[in-house]
Amino acid sequence: VVSEYKTRDELLQAMLCCCFLPGVSGFSLPTFQGRRYLDGGMSNNMPLKGPNTLSINAFAGEFDICPEDDIQSYGPTTAFNQTLEMSNENLRRFYLALVPPEPDELDVFFSHGYTDAHKYITGA
Repeated sequence: VVSEYKTRDELLQAMLCCCFLPGVSGFSLPTFQGRRYLDGGMSNNMPLKGPNTLSINAFAGEFDICPEDDIQSYGPTTAFNQTLEMSNENLRRFYLALVPPEPDELDVFFSHGYTDAHKYITGA
């Protein structure tokens, strides 16, 4: 684990590596300290699970805090060590993760996330 960076450029390179999505961010994997990296969610999005782990996700699925879709689900699917609901709304969320929405819609997502977290904390 790296917690200190020698230069601003080294920090930026580490940030590029941690969110690199092949085919979306580019086609050549970025390097950090001589090693190639990509977004950890591409291999294992939840490497630690247990009673002390709080799972939070922007997609509906088997997480402690996540959206609860009221619309029809086509059933669960497992990808990258997480179980997601296959629904039109989750497909839309995935699209919007790649093509950012307008600020007004981002405000709606923020509000939904706040509500989901509040439900978890209060047990509602």
